Amino acid sequence: MLATILVYVPLAIAPLMSPPLPPPCELDVLTPMAIEERSLGEFNHRIEAYLTLRRRLARTLPPSEMFDDEDPFVSDELRSALVAARPGARAGEFFTPGVERLLRQRIDVALAYTGGSALPFRHDEGMHATVNRPLPIMTDLLAWSPVITALPPIPEELAFVIAGRDLALIDVAANLVIDVISDAVPAWPGPDVIYR
Repeated sequence: MLATILVYVPLAIAPLMSPPLPPPCELDVLTPMAIEERSLGEFNHRIEAYLTLRRRLARTLPPSEMFDDEDPFVSDELRSALVAARPGARAGEFFTPGVERLLRQRIDVALAYTGGSALPFRHDEGMHATVNRPLPIMTDLLAWSPVITALPPIPEELAFVIAGRDLALIDVAANLVIDVISDAVPAWPGPDVIYR
């Protein structure tokens, strides 16, 4: 009888002592489009924060005369104020790994779509963009139009520029590189290379 009780009691208590169920999975399955939207949302948030800083600094500067120097579209004062406000600026602040991957994909698609004709006849592959530095004025910006138009839209105060093989995000009025992706554009191919 004691043996029967010892067998039945554990069997009766066993369902009450079952291990707890694991919590339901709370991970979202993200589609490639959702990942792209999340990356672009973060990118746009960083751009808005930069533009807020830029507008605040621009209000503190004295008004400039139109045509008071050789290049009326570039403000050295604004550039100096932005560099002083962001002394530790470095590559990757705007172009996070997710954004960089997205922009590289879009550049590759644009080049494949145009059959490589989006690569200008020649470009200065030795030129490199550096964060928090001005970008030399370039003459072949229109040649990169098919590549630039494939990139996400950004506010008019900023622009994407191809400098050598680098993709730079610049502040137009300050002529200041605010972020860069090194080697974003493939090297100039030989005459027998065709992009597909």
